[in-house]
Amino acid sequence: APENLPAPAAALQTAGLTQLAGLRLIADGEHWLWRARSTDGAVIYLDARSGTVLPADAERRHAERLARRLRREEEGGAPEASA
Repeated sequence: APENLPAPAAALQTAGLTQLAGLRLIADGEHWLWRARSTDGAVIYLDARSGTVLPADAERRHAERLARRLRREEEGGAPEASA
């Protein structure tokens, strides 16, 4: 993880998440994201640097980027550049 990332507590509170079932820091290309899952199963992504809540389709978009990268690696291609 990069140095000097702010703690996610303030961003989570601003997003209305006070009861968490899970929190994970993930790399998405050159960006770092918090993947937060509430106790009711809702999942949101937050930009780890700014705390901005990402659009509702962030999980789908992240999964699609991972699938493309894995497919390229299996085919022996270069990793995808971050968009």
